[in-house]
Amino acid sequence: MENKTASYNNFLYNIILTLEPQKRRDKTNSYAFSIDVKNFKIEILDYELYSMSQKELMTLSYVCEIINENPSGIAQSKLTRRLQKIAREDYVEIVGLNALWNLLKKNNNNKFIIEKIRGQGRSGYTNFYKPL
Repeated sequence: MENKTASYNNFLYNIILTLEPQKRRDKTNSYAFSIDVKNFKIEILDYELYSMSQKELMTLSYVCEIINENPSGIAQSKLTRRLQKIAREDYVEIVGLNALWNLLKKNNNNKFIIEKIRGQGRSGYTNFYKPL
């Protein structure tokens, strides 16, 4: 961010709420809201982004960084090895493999593109990740 003071001031005047229904009924959804207490404005935010844990945010940040370093794309196995190496070097805790696969699927076409190509995976296909 270029103007950190302005963003910090905006942070002081914003309240972010995430609301999730306790009992699932017909057509109940989870929402995230930002309330600007200075201007009395309410904005609907992306619930998926604001409901992520710190581990998920760090993992997604590292994944996007790795994918953007490889403009021609990177295979899933190389991506996970590189992710684990960077996390170890930075002494950061990231999500486990099953949670990683779900996180990657959830952010497909949002942060990066996942393509299935013929490869050496168990099913004969491997996931290939490319930047948007």
